[in-house]
Amino acid sequence: MEYEIKIRGLGKLRSLNSALKLDLDPTITIKSLFGKLKSIVNELNNVLTSKNDPLMGVLILVNEVDYRLINNREIRDVVEGNTITITIIPVSHGG
Repeated sequence: MEYEIKIRGLGKLRSLNSALKLDLDPTITIKSLFGKLKSIVNELNNVLTSKNDPLMGVLILVNEVDYRLINNREIRDVVEGNTITITIIPVSHGG
């Protein structure tokens, strides 16, 4: 299934802003999705560990839900429709 993925970085992470379309198996986990995205959007390597977890000081939301709560769930269980919005917020964003 083709998904539209919007990545929105806030504050000092604005360089992560991008939009792309990917053909994905809806049964892959959110964590696996981030592994795929790291190979496409190289800047994600600056906010994710080698195990695709957010680095300390970074909050990641997937469709407005904390990534840490849903990272092992399948895309089809988390995403309604075909749009995935990823918001990356530095904890010290000054907001």
